[in-house]
Amino acid sequence: MKRRVTVLVIAFTAMLSWASFGLARQREDMPIRGLDGELYEPYKLATIERTQRALQNRGLYSGPINGILDPPTMQAIYDFQKASSHLQMCGVPTPRTRMMLEQGSHTDPAPPVR
Repeated sequence: MKRRVTVLVIAFTAMLSWASFGLARQREDMPIRGLDGELYEPYKLATIERTQRALQNRGLYSGPINGILDPPTMQAIYDFQKASSHLQMCGVPTPRTRMMLEQGSHTDPAPPVR
């Protein structure tokens, strides 16, 4: 019985991994569902890559810079948005979120204390 449960768990995990990979490969002409449940205009691969790089530079994202708006990227964006009281919390790199990421904000690493 224990072996069967283990096999089922492994099969289910593999299935979820494959499904999430397919969902992550978003087409640039398909709307994106934000973490708030709303639909957003799709973003270009280069826009997502810049966003991932900016989040990584702030220590908010440790995944690959691949231009895919996958769950870890969306969570990092959401965390950044949540840290600011002026951004819509949706997990999508809205123009205002990207502007805040590019210009820096209170979530930037603090300079070393001397």
